[in-house]
Amino acid sequence: SSWQIFRKVGLEFELLVSNSNRDEQEHLREDISSLRLRLGPRFRHKSGSTELFATIGMEAARLSNLVITTQPGCKYFSPEDDAPGNLCDFDRDIARKDSTFAIGPALSLGMRLKLSDRIYVGVRGQASVYAYSSAHDDLNFPVGGSVDLGYHLF
Repeated sequence: SSWQIFRKVGLEFELLVSNSNRDEQEHLREDISSLRLRLGPRFRHKSGSTELFATIGMEAARLSNLVITTQPGCKYFSPEDDAPGNLCDFDRDIARKDSTFAIGPALSLGMRLKLSDRIYVGVRGQASVYAYSSAHDDLNFPVGGSVDLGYHLF
């Protein structure tokens, strides 16, 4: 949501919740969830029914545990199955990462097209760089995009 303070400058707040299910190849051994909060100034330029905007702010994120393998034997057996070690060594062949808290700068660029007085459609691209992470791993630089359908309340 955003609050327009001045004609070209506002304040934007986003709360993003996502869940990634196990993939078809079973590389992800468990679902992954994330909760991200973004806050920052929003700059906009309007021309007719089109609005271009950029938000530069901060993102705080909480990422769930991560369990990954590319070893085929580990995808079909569990530790309880007592699988032969040459098929899967559950200590060596499965990577586990604890849940993470991260914070860093975020950038969002987008465009909205006004369809009526109150309804708009938009597209947005966004990226972050985590300056601090409670876990030292390679999960950084989240990039995403969205297509929005919105209703202008005020």
